[in-house]
Amino acid sequence: MVDKAYLLNLEQIQDFIVNGYIQIHADFPADLHGDIYQQIEEVFAKEGNPGNNLLPRIPEIQRVFEHPKVCGALIGTLEAQNTLWDNLLTSRWCPITTAENPY
Repeated sequence: MVDKAYLLNLEQIQDFIVNGYIQIHADFPADLHGDIYQQIEEVFAKEGNPGNNLLPRIPEIQRVFEHPKVCGALIGTLEAQNTLWDNLLTSRWCPITTAENPY
């Protein structure tokens, strides 16, 4: 169970509903995200889109999901304890809005 201090407050939940996302600032070493990104890029380069089963390939991702602030956000947005399955699916998307892709 996550400490209630890490659960989202009403304003954060409203921001999530309005914007579709929230930013969580967890206190990880500066290089953790870069290391995970590099490992994901290597998997894509060697195998193409790995689809399911990414978590066992890159166990450092589990550290992100286990952070109390991330757990609190997941519980706040999903209203349940977060459970990760080994078949974590990857998707590549580009957050660039263009005339052809306005979303």
